[in-house]
Amino acid sequence: MTVRQVKEFFDALKLISSEKGVKLDILIDKLKSAIILAVKKQYFGVDKINVVIDIDKNEFKISFFKMVVENVKNFANEILLDDALKISKKAKLGEMLEVVVDSKQIGRLAAGAAKQQIMQGIRDIERENVANLMGGRVG
Repeated sequence: MTVRQVKEFFDALKLISSEKGVKLDILIDKLKSAIILAVKKQYFGVDKINVVIDIDKNEFKISFFKMVVENVKNFANEILLDDALKISKKAKLGEMLEVVVDSKQIGRLAAGAAKQQIMQGIRDIERENVANLMGGRVG
């Protein structure tokens, strides 16, 4: 995503938050969940995924971690030393390697999953808000 697209994306989240009366933190949590699911699909079930979203700076970082090994037994969570060294010159056997994901690589998959997660979250919150408003009323 370009810097402009990222800014527009965060602006849209803020607008949805204010229009729907949904806390921005809740939308961000839904977005993180969607990104994690997209990364798991894209990278064959990798487990240790880190998503950092800074709405004030219009930035996000997606990464996952793999153990550097001599022989890969679990492709999703392990990486050969030779491959790890292509990512980081400091990679060492037995250590975790952080692999930063380019947002373009997740792209549409994350966007689609995020849209579903966020829309479902909004519907749930709207239902909860209506229930809270009606809670004390009878017939």
